Amino acid sequence: MLLVAGWEMTWQSGVGLADDKAAAKNEYKPVAPVDVLMARADDVILVEMENHMYGKAKWSARKVKGAAFFLAELMNVTAHHSAEVENPAEWKGFSEKSRDLILELAAAGKKKDEAKAKELVGAKGAIESGKIYASCEACHKVYRD
Repeated sequence: MLLVAGWEMTWQSGVGLADDKAAAKNEYKPVAPVDVLMARADDVILVEMENHMYGKAKWSARKVKGAAFFLAELMNVTAHHSAEVENPAEWKGFSEKSRDLILELAAAGKKKDEAKAKELVGAKGAIESGKIYASCEACHKVYRD
């Protein structure tokens, strides 16, 4: 129980988010292919996040925050796939921009700022109007088959 409580405190405070220098020292190598990561990211953004934001249940700051941290970590992993593309710096930039917007969403969830979360995620039934989706699509226009 204490271990779980310690993890929860670390997770909630944002401590432990990897930075580029730490990741480089550890020589992190992703094991999941990019298409698998992106399919899961699409599920979280298009289905889960819209449900957490606009579903039948009451708006859930906890679920929005949790899904946002999961997506932000997916973007961290995605950035490590930069060696697989023609322009690694551009790829990493797209990944980092999306990650940073998603971390703003996690912060909005932590603060229970529903208006900010909706600005980032987009309108009900129109997720593509949100800043996060726009960031993802900018990358998809260049790199998605």
